[in-house]
Amino acid sequence: MQVIERMRRIFELYGFQPLETPAMEKVEILSGKYGEEGDKLSYRVLKRGAELDRALEKVKGGAPASELADLGMRYDLTVPLARVVAQYGGRLPKPFKRYQIAPVWRADRPQQGRYREFMQCDVDIVGTDERMADTELLALMVEVFDMLELSDVVVNLNHRDLLKALSAANGNTPDKFPKFCTALDKHDKIGMDAVIGEMKEQGLSINAEGSLRALGASTSQLGGENSPEAWTILDGLFRDNPDGQRAVGHVFDIISACSWFGIPEGRVKFNPVLARGLDYYTGPIFEAIIPGSGSGSLSGGGRYDELVGNFAGHRIPATGTSFGIDRITDIMIERGLLKLLDRGTEVAIITLEGGVDSHAYSGRVFRCLHKAEVPCEFHYHVAGTLKQHIQAAVRRKNGFIVFIGSDETKMYGEFAKSPETVEGELPITIKRLADGVQKTLTLNEAVKWIKSPVESGLSGYRPAPA
Repeated sequence: MQVIERMRRIFELYGFQPLETPAMEKVEILSGKYGEEGDKLSYRVLKRGAELDRALEKVKGGAPASELADLGMRYDLTVPLARVVAQYGGRLPKPFKRYQIAPVWRADRPQQGRYREFMQCDVDIVGTDERMADTELLALMVEVFDMLELSDVVVNLNHRDLLKALSAANGNTPDKFPKFCTALDKHDKIGMDAVIGEMKEQGLSINAEGSLRALGASTSQLGGENSPEAWTILDGLFRDNPDGQRAVGHVFDIISACSWFGIPEGRVKFNPVLARGLDYYTGPIFEAIIPGSGSGSLSGGGRYDELVGNFAGHRIPATGTSFGIDRITDIMIERGLLKLLDRGTEVAIITLEGGVDSHAYSGRVFRCLHKAEVPCEFHYHVAGTLKQHIQAAVRRKNGFIVFIGSDETKMYGEFAKSPETVEGELPITIKRLADGVQKTLTLNEAVKWIKSPVESGLSGYRPAPA
């Protein structure tokens, strides 16, 4: 929650508003949006009742197993957004700027940094072609990581049309582009030599093998305008490809605009072999990593100008990025940047005996502490010695204990005889676990004691977040 709330503040400073989407969508909405690998990793939900029986009969008759499912768990937060915008676009502001923080599901093999269920956080701008929108997202990404004290994060930038031109320059027809991208996307993990080997195994053409190797070798030194080698290689490859030339110009414009948003030099780098695998990207693509860490992508996204239109029936431009909260949190914990909560609820109310007066007393203490915004919880009456109850509170990491035993119940009985006495004057016995100090105070006095700074620094009271 610490990470999420800090990120949420940045998003809202940039003018993004929250949006929620369903955890499940129709299979036809999810299918074909994530590439071959994404479709394999998408969870499907079986049809129910008679529909399932009919589907099973179809499969027995030779129909594909896909007939068994009619719903699927969301694989990401972008496709559900596209469906919502297509459905309610007429009521939404233009451009529509939203963020969503929610779990997604992938039938993946669990390992470090990869989970079957994980929190994803998306930020999107829908309804504008402006290149400034892409640059705004890059600025937001850099600011988020700086705020999280991950200032060594670098955002790599490329363009989908540049990749198409690169595939064509190597002699591949458009139908082979998805395989070209899938192989190139593994560059960071296996290196360019292995990528080229995999391309050859899959029957892809590699007419410009030397250029591919040179681009791969130059990625660690790339930095926008300060990468003449990469620009020169691409200029030669795309001499007869206007789409490739436009893509290079688009990337150059975005990097040039980074300074307008105050993005420090070198935090956004042009990487011509970056190839995010999702099929719906149509323009600039970007990915945030910690160079040399092997931790994988911490954030990634791009422009997807056709995805929303697939649902709406007309073109609706959009761009967005996604943050992997679980992966970011893992790195922050590893670096000691997150203070894990080492305290339980501030006050434990321990009832040592049953009875109406004891429960009434507990309820009044609980209500009064809550009105004062002091977190508290009941330790309900169970068998055990006073020492055992105190040990339980220590294990639960409570800061204070309010005891309700026979003596306290008698005090409550006397208090109840005077209905004109205000609730805050109810006497209680309270113990501070940090140093064992125990006092008999009114509830008002106890609240002040819990909240007040202590010379020894033992209070430990945590006020409610602003």
